[in-house]
Amino acid sequence: MEQSKNHRKRFFANRLHRQVFFLFLAVVLVPVLVTTILNYCLLLDITAKLANPFDKSGDLSYMLDKSILTLMIFTPVFTAMIVFLAHSLAQRIVGPFERIIREIDDFLSGTAGGQIHIRKGDKFQPLVDRINSLMEKAKNKS
Repeated sequence: MEQSKNHRKRFFANRLHRQVFFLFLAVVLVPVLVTTILNYCLLLDITAKLANPFDKSGDLSYMLDKSILTLMIFTPVFTAMIVFLAHSLAQRIVGPFERIIREIDDFLSGTAGGQIHIRKGDKFQPLVDRINSLMEKAKNKS
């Protein structure tokens, strides 16, 4: 039986794959780790309070209120960070994609014959370079 020629030998196919992977990993791990640490601290405080019921230095309801307040502050902050990072990455992928499609359509219709230009930091730069080379060769053959 013949093996597929598309078998990946590397864990990451390219730099974009690695960036997207680590972004999604951060989006999942950071809130989980912060929430876990906050819950661990809360449990330590509760355990210490329950272990010494005669200690009146801290009220259990105060500790619960403090931990809930902390979670209420961190949850919107992390949600905003996640939304910002996801939007930024999506814009760097979708924006150039749409521009490439539009420029190729213009080239095929004959209304544009120049190069495709994308913003610095946008993804697909290697693809744009090759498309520009292909468009230049096609224009020279005509």
